[in-house]
Amino acid sequence: IRSTKKGSGRNRRPASFRPSTRAVTSLGSTMPPPTALFSCAASSGTNVKINQSRKVFVFVTEEYPPYEYINIDDEFDGSDVKIIEEAARLAGVQVLFKMMPWDDCMKLVKSGMADGIFSLSLTDERKQILRYPKVNVSIEKIAIFSNPMFKKNINKLNDLKGMMIGVVEDYTYTEEFDAFNECQKVKFKSISELVNGLIDGKVPMIAASEETAKYYIDLCRSMYPEKKQLINSITLQPYKPGVEPLYLGISKASPNSDDAYKTF
Repeated sequence: IRSTKKGSGRNRRPASFRPSTRAVTSLGSTMPPPTALFSCAASSGTNVKINQSRKVFVFVTEEYPPYEYINIDDEFDGSDVKIIEEAARLAGVQVLFKMMPWDDCMKLVKSGMADGIFSLSLTDERKQILRYPKVNVSIEKIAIFSNPMFKKNINKLNDLKGMMIGVVEDYTYTEEFDAFNECQKVKFKSISELVNGLIDGKVPMIAASEETAKYYIDLCRSMYPEKKQLINSITLQPYKPGVEPLYLGISKASPNSDDAYKTF
């Protein structure tokens, strides 16, 4: 996964779970997401105000509230976003943020078409394509949530033996949880689909970032009043798989790799 991800979700978008493909500057200006963004951040025909005297870095991520999301003012927001923005301000550089599905984010940093990706955990596999700063951006608490159909308590990892649990495809949780193969892990494409799967009874429980899952559960409560009683019965299980640091990873393939790594 990419635990206390950031910023408050109080200004969240109420209308949709679908990730935005909008590109946003650190100042909140927006632009359409043409491929040209990755070859020339200041290309003509956009309305992003770029200071030509400052270095511009392109960072990608998936919608992952409260760490990163598009708020009701249609601006990139979240605790990790604010930290990266402040680091960029102090360094005298600019950042263009782009939000898209996680798989696409990874493809862009692997190819060098994006300079960095956040918020993500550190793994040996990812270290092959990314450079990690020594200091993480934030931390994330991994939790287990269950719906009312599930009547047991999960107090330790082995209590999951023989159980079905929803996870997000290609997410990294904790080393111990990822290596545990004695339960059936049902894969979902995104955290929003994961939460909806729990509510709709597709899986009896899910593993997710505690703050992010609570965000989407709260959003579902407001969007689906007819399911409010069911949603209010979702349980946070006693067992917590762990806490993971979340990083900004710098693409090794990016032509800006050295500058981005030194800056951040």
